[in-house]
Amino acid sequence: MHTGDPKQDLAYERQYEQQTYQVIPEVIKNFIQYFHKTVSDLIDQKVYELQASRVSSDVIDQKVYEIQDIYENSWTKLTERFFKNTPWPEAEAIAPQVGNDAVFLILYKELYYRHIYAKVSGGPSLEQRFESYYNYCNLFNYILNADGPA
Repeated sequence: MHTGDPKQDLAYERQYEQQTYQVIPEVIKNFIQYFHKTVSDLIDQKVYELQASRVSSDVIDQKVYEIQDIYENSWTKLTERFFKNTPWPEAEAIAPQVGNDAVFLILYKELYYRHIYAKVSGGPSLEQRFESYYNYCNLFNYILNADGPA
């Protein structure tokens, strides 16, 4: 609700955002934090190995396997339990859970939109289609503008 008073509008938006974040089940918050940590650990390990001029290690292989397992098993089970026909929480709602990690949020948005296309009745809105496309652009910009192999 907008009143025309910027201060009141900002206070309302902050209150609304806090309410949005509070409706995320604790198990989902924990899952998102674990998923974020796993992805961050993989990126950190890869950066370390590139800087040390080392070849890919068992640690990286293990993290890749773990991320694959998270997506194929945990994500699927949680989707069935909490978001069978509805969208996952928007990236803005989970951003505080992951320290506003831009790379993770790009990856999360990809899963978010993929879920909307596949499971949400009626599919994505026109706005969501555009946002999905822009997220692809962000993903490719991240990869193409990286200092080293991404």
